Formats: sequence, structure tokens, C-alpha cells
Amino acid sequence: GASSDLGTGCIDMDEVTGITVDAKADIDLGSKASFQALTVLDASASVSGRSIVLANKSATGTDVSLTGGSGSDVFDVSAMDANADLTVSMGGGNDTIAVAKDNIQTDWRIDGGSGTNIIQTDKEITITSVFTNFQGLAFKGSSDVVQDMTNVPSISSVYINVDGDKAITISNLDDGDVVTLQGDKTTDSGAAVTLQGDGGVNTISLI
Repeated sequence: GASSDLGTGCIDMDEVTGITVDAKADIDLGSKASFQALTVLDASASVSGRSIVLANKSATGTDVSLTGGSGSDVFDVSAMDANADLTVSMGGGNDTIAVAKDNIQTDWRIDGGSGTNIIQTDKEITITSVFTNFQGLAFKGSSDVVQDMTNVPSISSVYINVDGDKAITISNLDDGDVVTLQGDKTTDSGAAVTLQGDGGVNTISLI
């Protein structure tokens, strides 16, 4: 069937505690931070993609489990912080997890699964133990970034799409890594981008 949009006004999102998805068409669960009571999203049987933006939890220590299917999922958990004990398994497909650097907790576990998967963040990633099976790192926001690639050892593609004349430094890039500048605000506003290799012989592609 056709894709579905279950955004604001369709359901009382802040009362929902669990969602199970078994779908063949993409499902958009809204573009605003919602589902404050949600603790379980299970889309493991679904072959479509899902898009969801999750609000923070009101109580500390709330277990939150998100499971994607074989489609391409976009899970935005950037509003979550220490109140959430977060476990994410994104499954198959080319997936994206959106996080806020200052909200990431050391006990979170976020697995991109199979496919080509991207971490989208506002600032640099410094906690190495949280993310597994991700190949891309996308910076989107209005902050300066100083990213040491040894903190994200599986990443080989970096995407930079920032507002204004920000300073972006990417260090310890591996041989063959690809850095892509995206958006007019990055390329036209004088963003200062510095790329540094890991000390060996590096061939880095800038697109």
C-alpha cells in the first residue's frame, strides 16, 4: 500500500507505551518529539521503513527498546538524555539514528545492524562503546565540531551540513575515507573545514 503519515492529530501519541509495526509501506510517525510514554517499538517483522522522533522520558531509569525491520529506518532520539536507558537494534536496511552529543549516555547500546547506516549528530561523538555497525557520520546543526575518528572506528564516510561559518576539524581519518560537504550553508557561508590523516599515507576524498 501507500506510505502512511501518523503525525500529530492522528493518535494521542503521548499516551502510547508500545508500538508494533508489521508493514510493507513506509510509516511516518511524526516530525515532532512525541511518544513520551513509549518504552517499546518493535518493527522487526516489517519490510518497510519507519520515521519517528521520540520525546524524553519524564522518569529517570526508563527502559526504552527500539527495534527496526528490514526497511530503512530513521530513529530520532536526540531529545533523550539520562532519563532513558536506551537499547536500539535497527535491523536491516540503510538506517539513520539521530542523537544529541551532550545527551548520549555511556550505558546506551545502539546497533545499526546490516546495511549502510548513519549516525546524525549536532557535535562530535566521544563515547566509543555506544555505537556498533555504523558506516557514516553526519554533522547537522549550528555548532563547531572537533571529531577524532578514533572514537568512531567503523566510520568511513563523513557528511558535513552545518549552519553559518563554523569550524569543523576531523582528525585521524583513515586512508580512503570520504568527506562530503552538503548544503548551501556549509559551502557558501565560509565554514572552515580542517581534515587531518592518522599520521600515515592518507588518501581522503572531499566531495
